[in-house]
This record gives sequence, structure tokens and C-alpha cells, in this order.
Amino acid sequence: FKTRDYKLVSWFSKFEPKNYAHMHHHGHADISGCYYYKTNEVDGSIFFKSPNPHLGTSACYSKVNNTWIHPPAIGKIILFPGWLLHGVKINETHNTRISVSFNVFFKYYK
Repeated sequence: FKTRDYKLVSWFSKFEPKNYAHMHHHGHADISGCYYYKTNEVDGSIFFKSPNPHLGTSACYSKVNNTWIHPPAIGKIILFPGWLLHGVKINETHNTRISVSFNVFFKYYK
């Protein structure tokens, strides 16, 4: 497959104290992402949940976490597949965190 066109959808998120984001995914987005514009780096980390709930059943993968946590940092960009479950932990500070999130949808040609 070749790709030539894409659609970008973006939005600002403002997390005031006590705000958080429920676990969710971005449907059929090819790439999703987040850019941190304003943060004190402890005002709500993004977390990702593995789509494989059986990691702990194998001795090989028993030490692999089922959830990954990434703290925010000014200027940091996180990219991930749109189908990956994720959320944002509660902002337990007095700071307001501002980020720009986005989805990229590619148009494929044969």
C-alpha cells in the first residue's frame, strides 16, 4: 500500500486541578499523539494499557508491566497507535496543564 494523503485532527486539552481523563482509545486513527505545552511535570501522567491481558501468565513476560506511565514534560511529544487504550491520571496539583492532542488518518492507495 502507498499513502499520499492524510487528515490531521487536533484539539487543546486543559487539565485543571482534580481533572483526569478516563481510559479510552482513538478509534481508527492511524497515529495519535500528545504535545505538552504547559506542565509542572507532576500534574497528570498519561498511561497506556497493554492490549494483552495475559502477559503475567508466561514466565517470559511475568516481569513486563501491563500498564506504562509517562510523566508530562514541556515540549515532549508522545506518538502511539490510535487503538491503544490510554488515559490521564488525576491532576493532584494546583497547576493547570495544557496539551495539544491529535489524530492522523492516512488515505491508502493500492
